[in-house]
Amino acid sequence: MDKFTRLASFFLSTLAIILVFSLYTSCGNPFTGVEDEDAGAEITRLVIREKSGTTSFDYPLSFGHVFKRGDVPSGYSVGVSSGGTALPSQFDVKSRYADGSVRHGVVSVRIPNLPALSYMTLSLARSQGANGPGLDKSAILATDIGATLELTGPGLTADLRRAIEESEQLNYWLKGDICTEIIVRQELNHQLNALWEVRFYPTSIGADTPNIRISHTIENINYSTRGNVNYALSIKQGYESPVQVYQKDYFQHNQSSRWRRVFWLGDEPPEVEIHFDLPYMISTGMILPYDTALEINESAIVSNYNTWLNADRDIMGNGSIHKYMPDAAGRPDIGVLPRWTAMYLLTMDNRMREVMLGNGEMSGHIPMHYREDNPGNSFYGRIISIDDRPNFYWLNNPNNPSIGDTGGHGWSTDRAHQPSLAYIPYLITGERWFLDELYYWAGFNLFFTAYHRAGWGFKPGLDGSFGLVEGDLRACAWGLRTVSDAAAIAPNTDPEKDYFRQKILNNMEWFMWRNDPSTTGHGLHAFLWPSIPSGSGDWSTARIFAPWQHDFMVLVLSDMVRKHPDISDAAALRELAGSFTVNRFLELPPFRGVAYVLPLSDRSGDFYTDGDWARFAADILEYTNNADPKQVFDSQNYPFSYAYIAMGASAVVSHLPNGRNVYNFIRNNVSYNRDARSDPTWAFAPR
Repeated sequence: MDKFTRLASFFLSTLAIILVFSLYTSCGNPFTGVEDEDAGAEITRLVIREKSGTTSFDYPLSFGHVFKRGDVPSGYSVGVSSGGTALPSQFDVKSRYADGSVRHGVVSVRIPNLPALSYMTLSLARSQGANGPGLDKSAILATDIGATLELTGPGLTADLRRAIEESEQLNYWLKGDICTEIIVRQELNHQLNALWEVRFYPTSIGADTPNIRISHTIENINYSTRGNVNYALSIKQGYESPVQVYQKDYFQHNQSSRWRRVFWLGDEPPEVEIHFDLPYMISTGMILPYDTALEINESAIVSNYNTWLNADRDIMGNGSIHKYMPDAAGRPDIGVLPRWTAMYLLTMDNRMREVMLGNGEMSGHIPMHYREDNPGNSFYGRIISIDDRPNFYWLNNPNNPSIGDTGGHGWSTDRAHQPSLAYIPYLITGERWFLDELYYWAGFNLFFTAYHRAGWGFKPGLDGSFGLVEGDLRACAWGLRTVSDAAAIAPNTDPEKDYFRQKILNNMEWFMWRNDPSTTGHGLHAFLWPSIPSGSGDWSTARIFAPWQHDFMVLVLSDMVRKHPDISDAAALRELAGSFTVNRFLELPPFRGVAYVLPLSDRSGDFYTDGDWARFAADILEYTNNADPKQVFDSQNYPFSYAYIAMGASAVVSHLPNGRNVYNFIRNNVSYNRDARSDPTWAFAPR
């Protein structure tokens, strides 16, 4: 395209945008002609920071956003403005609350003029705008869309354009005049398939589509045919004159894993940094209440970012994720959210965003993905459902088909130390790839094991489809967290939403039964779960537990109550378990509340009851060999210690009697301002 043509195109694009502005400002909504007194009410704001030093015109931007119940009622949309001027935008609803109001959606906007190194405030407001028809198949094929993924070795080639041409019906993820995104799948053989997410941004309404973003994926996740595959890879983009954008020599594509690479066809928009309103996001209930007053150290950002840059970030790499998950010892990926995600939320810094989204993509490399390939099952083409396969389990399953070499990848997964890798990435981007990762992890938690999955003696006649997330308390906590996240954020049209919600209800019912003092005789309200270990030595007949794992459960239950306020059992369990988190710092010498393990029962095996706190305190003194509790507490004065975990748990149950006092006690006795500014994993604040 010559210089004159470029100038003419820019002039026409700018003119079209001015006309759209005029329509918005002079006669209300140009698409519906409807004016409403409730439309235009501001919901929240975010700030866009131009980072590249380049002035951009007609800048395309899409992001995910969560909303409070009722902020976007049924029948309304979300519009975008800046400085009181409406911007061309569209809103794709992804998830709704029970009352029909929007919980989560994707906002797409064109920014007419984004000056270099500028800050721009975008206002999100209730509107009644319609998205418009978007691009149909013929309009998509009229662009230069095309891509091939050549897999040397198996001799396979994935062809995006051909897959679009052969599609009887396009699968739209976003659809409107500002942005159209389609999801395209192509089966390569009985084992491998290609997946693309293709996003189109017209330069203006009705114009051509020079801004095209392509997400490329190869999956090796079919249930019935798996095994490691070795191949060399070449990715080319474009139809008229294909250009190679990526190549990789022979590598091992792990079984039950998938990879992703994203490139722009044409010019990639310059870098911007999006600063969401974290207090508003917390108020939606979709994120636990982090201490928003906390200022993260720049040195901590640099350190975490350098760790990421020096990690293996290529296809089948692990980024910042610890490959042998049974390891513990204060890993940055363990927590309600990983350290890097907490740091991102508290800074909105692009370096931490890159780490978080990059590790979210590395999640695909972990060999725990299973796709249903039996057309007779209800979840065909989706994750494995234990409703379809109640006898399927991942761990040591003799019926697990295993084709070819299954080792050599160095990964060892479990539930007790699994990170949350995809939830926040999906929340802030709205990209389907991250949602699917969240689904795969939630599904993995439900079929990880076979033992106790039917309810561990709860009700007669239950099978493996009951879905009890069993293990030690940390396994229960992190497994339920992931299932809860998936159920909360899943689009209402996806079957995974009801599937995961039912499993949450099952687990909550089971935990209520297991922790009922009238049936167990246990009244201190420390969590009981199926596999409670015995003590040793003089306490060999006692039952012991880890209070910090109990606090994990308190954090997760509090998170579940915020995301699922209608699940009454979750609220009841939070109050029950939260009372032990608080009371152990009140009824015991306060520094005694921090410990590695404590007895649930006396040496005869009898559980303590509500009236046994004094006896419990005396027994603990003997159990710990008269260890100085202050000395033990002081040894836990570091950011991933049991003291910090207890502080975080007390913050989210600060509404309980003396809950805030316990939070203040712990915070006043740790080096919070020193530690949390570098590691805010447990830096939650009372609300």
